[in-house]
Amino acid sequence: MRLVKSNVCQGRIDEVKNGLLALGVQRIRVAQITGYVEGSQAETIWRGCRSVTHLLPEYELEALVCDEVVDQAVELIIKTVRQSVRADGFVCVTPVEQCYRIRTGNPEF
Repeated sequence: MRLVKSNVCQGRIDEVKNGLLALGVQRIRVAQITGYVEGSQAETIWRGCRSVTHLLPEYELEALVCDEVVDQAVELIIKTVRQSVRADGFVCVTPVEQCYRIRTGNPEF
């Protein structure tokens, strides 16, 4: 079992989620976050005042993926999210040694 973690832009989260569900991934967690990427910024105007924001909104996606489909899941995320800009994000894959269900205390897999 592997933990696949990625930062995904706002407009692509549903495509990534649906693709992972089609691969048979059963555990997905999505959190709305803000992130800093060197060289990227957004200018906003609120009540006539301009402000420059260095923290851009995005989503953090975590999925527990079986070893057999890890490569397919990573490839799916990269193809779906890639926009060829500096702030495209990243995909991290880490091994999961143990996982327990909190309610029962039993091993999950």
